[in-house]
Amino acid sequence: MFADREVAKQMLEAAFTASGHLDRSLHAIKDVCSSEELHLAKRAVGECMGEMLLELINPILKQHPDLTPPGMKTP
Repeated sequence: MFADREVAKQMLEAAFTASGHLDRSLHAIKDVCSSEELHLAKRAVGECMGEMLLELINPILKQHPDLTPPGMKTP
């Protein structure tokens, strides 16, 4: 995906940062949304995070396994 290791590292960091923001957004809305709205938001966030994992994170880690964070399985 990204032959340049530094570019791959930056993209990976951006993907993990985005995932963190999405996860925190759910915590921020949990007390102000209906259970149905929260369920829909969780589903949408999960789909986004899954897509990032499949289309961005896993391909980067396959190409640059040394960038795999501690505790995370290599794809």
